[in-house]
Amino acid sequence: MEQFRLTIEEINDDPATTARFRAAHEQAIRNSRWLESHGAELLPRALGKFIAVAGQEAFIADSSEQAWAWARSVHPDDHGAFVEYVIPTPGPRLYSDRGVRILAHWEPRPLEFDFPSEDLPPAKP
Repeated sequence: MEQFRLTIEEINDDPATTARFRAAHEQAIRNSRWLESHGAELLPRALGKFIAVAGQEAFIADSSEQAWAWARSVHPDDHGAFVEYVIPTPGPRLYSDRGVRILAHWEPRPLEFDFPSEDLPPAKP
């Protein structure tokens, strides 16, 4: 069996570069949280399309190129912008070496537990 080695090196100790990357990461987190709280407003019209999120604002496009063009033109200073494709069919997906397989006729069910709730550990504060 092959052994894999992972090497982590610090390649940049420039404070200005670190600050730029930190700011971009913080912008990405704000955009991601915005999408989490407003995602339901974008559905179902976003199904099968691309969503660009920049400046805590969304744009629905037919292609990733259109979505990125919007993000760069409307929010050129947001380096935490991202584009995601919204899969048009709900349900679980099986991933294989040949792409994504989508299961048909799937209906979500509530989770059922076989143990009484008093067996659960206390929630962390």
